[in-house]
Amino acid sequence: MGVSGSSTNPQENNALLQVLFGRLNSTFSDYISCISSRGLSDFFLYQYEQMTKVYAKHKTGQLSPSDDALFQRIAPSRMIALRFIVERIVLLGETDDDSIPHEIKNFAAHRIFTCAEELVDLYISSDQTHLAFPEHTRVTVDLKTPPFLFLRLDALDPDFGQRVRDSQINNKEKLRMKELLGGLELVGDSDARRRHLDSTLQSIVGTDLDNIFHVLWEFCMPFPLPLPEGQKYPIPFCVEEQLLQDIAKKHRISREIVSKIVDAFLLTREKMETEKHEVYISKNKYRSFSRPLLRLPHTKGWHITWSPEMAKESLDHFHNMLPFGQAPVEWMPALEAPLSRLNNELSARFEDRYSELMGERNFVGARFKRRIGKDTARIRIPDDIGEIDHLAYSAKFDLLVVTECKFVRWGSNPKDYYNDRWDFVKKKGSYVQQVTRKVEWVQKEFFAVFAAMKSVLPIPADAALPSRVAHCIVTYYPSPVSLFVHSCPCLSFARFFDALDAADDWPFETGVKQYSPAKAQSHAVAEI
Repeated sequence: MGVSGSSTNPQENNALLQVLFGRLNSTFSDYISCISSRGLSDFFLYQYEQMTKVYAKHKTGQLSPSDDALFQRIAPSRMIALRFIVERIVLLGETDDDSIPHEIKNFAAHRIFTCAEELVDLYISSDQTHLAFPEHTRVTVDLKTPPFLFLRLDALDPDFGQRVRDSQINNKEKLRMKELLGGLELVGDSDARRRHLDSTLQSIVGTDLDNIFHVLWEFCMPFPLPLPEGQKYPIPFCVEEQLLQDIAKKHRISREIVSKIVDAFLLTREKMETEKHEVYISKNKYRSFSRPLLRLPHTKGWHITWSPEMAKESLDHFHNMLPFGQAPVEWMPALEAPLSRLNNELSARFEDRYSELMGERNFVGARFKRRIGKDTARIRIPDDIGEIDHLAYSAKFDLLVVTECKFVRWGSNPKDYYNDRWDFVKKKGSYVQQVTRKVEWVQKEFFAVFAAMKSVLPIPADAALPSRVAHCIVTYYPSPVSLFVHSCPCLSFARFFDALDAADDWPFETGVKQYSPAKAQSHAVAEI
């Protein structure tokens, strides 16, 4: 490809993307290294505060249709860009340089923000095209027209980006989830968290989970007005040691305990230097999304600064990720086993609720671990097949259904659905492979499995052998990974039951096989 043109070659496209990432990152680094300062962090943290105010209006429907459409288009990349900028300020660890003219600082700040947004936009678009479908991505270069390089899917799925957005959770689905759970608490079950985590937290932090949340909530309070003389933005900037002592005194706990809590949510230059810091490396341990407290140097000693709204988001993220095994690295590996036990308990309860909801729709089924049935009808599930989360019979649909239930989190950034794709589809022993093995075993042992089910489930003794076998994956939260699963339905339990309730027959075309009575003796199964 010359100075202008298109390419669908994955290797050439990857090289072009690396060049553009490198140029944008170089420009960004050059400008921010010149003016990195406390004043710059104040400015960009304040911009983050303003964005969250607009987000609140978006959630409550207070924006005009045009403003709302604009916000939805720019908000995700803009908020990631603002976080990336303040992270880099922490990494540089610079203080104000009064010798730089104000006009130059303003110009540099504009270029910093523009480059950060372009980096994020490129990262998101490349993840949704080249990373997901390298063989079907067309990269177009036009050096005469900014932004010079464009990415789009060639012919496979030009609306993939919109389908990714549609696959993510929304307020309507949250309400539907709450309705289906019927008062059952899973992610928000405080009793289960305390039962599994508090004793370990007491040993490594010195206090329980409730006190940890109380301490962290201190950073979510809005900055008191009026502003101190000389301060331009309502952004806290506190002497670290004094801050720790004040919080300890207020909550009547030791300064050491407060320090351990704060340290787990503190972004420092020393921590960031232990890993490569790039906007597209979402698996970095030290990012402002999970560590909203920023340590900056000062002539009077280390100071901590933060955006209260960013702290709220991080606290919410911490709360929501605990059931899925995620916690600050400072508390690992001590918390790994307790978090695993918490996740196992909540996963089992999710599967139980799914079974109850299926029962309400006249599916007769249960979870089966090592065997199905009793007495002479009992059949052992082979070790390489493993536990069947839910196996059910529907007389109405003339169907057996094998369900794999996955109590998984939702993706919080574009890289997450690629990582989920690895777990669900790509890796050896993926979730799709697991459920496929299970349904193939059920098909192979069709007569014996159905007879075993009759011996322990309220299925009439004279019920005829169903003519169809289906399988599906049902997740707790929706995930864009559903776009990559083609062999069977893969969707959130809210969307699953919406589809089931709206149909007179089994509503999914994929993952259904017709049992052939004519070949019953050979247990043959043919695709519909």
